[in-house]
Amino acid sequence: MARIKRRVFLQVTGGVTAASILLPGCLPERHYFVPAENPDGQIYGKPFWFATTCGECPAGCGVVARNLDGRVRKLEGNPLHPVSRGKSCSRGQASVQRLYNPDRLTGPLQLSGQRGSGQYTPITWDQALQLLTDRLREAGNAVDFIARPQRGHLRWLIERFQAGLGAQAPVWISLFELIEGRGTLRTA
Repeated sequence: MARIKRRVFLQVTGGVTAASILLPGCLPERHYFVPAENPDGQIYGKPFWFATTCGECPAGCGVVARNLDGRVRKLEGNPLHPVSRGKSCSRGQASVQRLYNPDRLTGPLQLSGQRGSGQYTPITWDQALQLLTDRLREAGNAVDFIARPQRGHLRWLIERFQAGLGAQAPVWISLFELIEGRGTLRTA
């Protein structure tokens, strides 16, 4: 086994020390985009849990969302919620994927082929709003709104939208109730 001379050892050690001091200055500077004020006293880099309600089905199970750096990372059942009592189904667990799926729609699309062909062309938001406005003007009061039952501000907004068009009140139908044999149609 060859012995290392003291002079070679000191040269290598000095070179490594100089490189460790000088080379980090060659790396690109990292920029951290942190808001001026943290919402609700959150500390970035530290998980923040908050209670909310799952919207994947009409049950409205209580969940606790794990939020890290402004993004929901995980949902768990809320043990203090009277409906779910700490449990959550697979739809609730997968709802985080709906938020961040790379294949989700991120902008408006216009049908470019025959109906059912699946051919769409991306358009701008201004084009989409203009197209929607034109079609709603053509339809007048012939617009019907059928959806699953809504509560709170969203229900109020839909009812105001229908009233603004001079159309009939929205029709609320629950597919879960139809499946269970308790199907009813509700109008506002």
